[in-house]
Amino acid sequence: MGKKRVGDSSQTPSLSKKTSRASSSAGARTHTRGTKDAYLLVLPPSTRGLIFANDAHKVKYESLCSRLTNEQKFLHVESLRTLGLYEDMQMLLEILGLLHFAERHCITFDRLILEFLSSLRVDWNGTYRGEIVDISFRMFNIDHRMSLKGFNNLLYCPNHPDSFCDVPQRWKPDPAWLSITCAKRKTYSDRFGQPRVYDPRQAKATDICNPTIRYLQHLLANIVFGRNDSQNVCRKGELFLL
Repeated sequence: MGKKRVGDSSQTPSLSKKTSRASSSAGARTHTRGTKDAYLLVLPPSTRGLIFANDAHKVKYESLCSRLTNEQKFLHVESLRTLGLYEDMQMLLEILGLLHFAERHCITFDRLILEFLSSLRVDWNGTYRGEIVDISFRMFNIDHRMSLKGFNNLLYCPNHPDSFCDVPQRWKPDPAWLSITCAKRKTYSDRFGQPRVYDPRQAKATDICNPTIRYLQHLLANIVFGRNDSQNVCRKGELFLL
């Protein structure tokens, strides 16, 4: 899987310059397992013209600045072609409606990412102009508001009237996990003492047999779902999409 992390553009002087991993490693905390590629953001003391909407926005921005982040990862077509996996991967992504989104290689800037994340608000029960979900955020000190459909259109993600906003509560992950893993999995017990095959805390992605499906899981973990834990496990949302 490819990585992209670039320096500050000369045409956009107001953006924070991208920092190298070497320059930030001296002050970085000890990396936890599964975050070996993480690095500390090194932003200038000044926010370079960033206007906070309120105190809560500023507090969240400063909190995000102290967190570890990972380099952007994206679909690497040439590697997949060499391995003979690209056609299968293309088919799976087309079924999910994520092919265009996965193949986009966009330049990112630390300050803009933090401005977006620190101001992002999602009201799953709200509506905007008659469409479900009310989403708002700030970019370049400008407030934006839209529905989930509009947000998906920006990212070239699929829109379907019967799509799920989250994993259905009644969906059982055990059959799906057994169907894609190589050997009989160890039986775990949930908090109620009931036996289960899939445990999101111990479901290793390396147990997935098919290399294309394993690559797809890693792709989903890096470009679709936000990760704040080990990337060595397959989470329930990723398994549901698989």
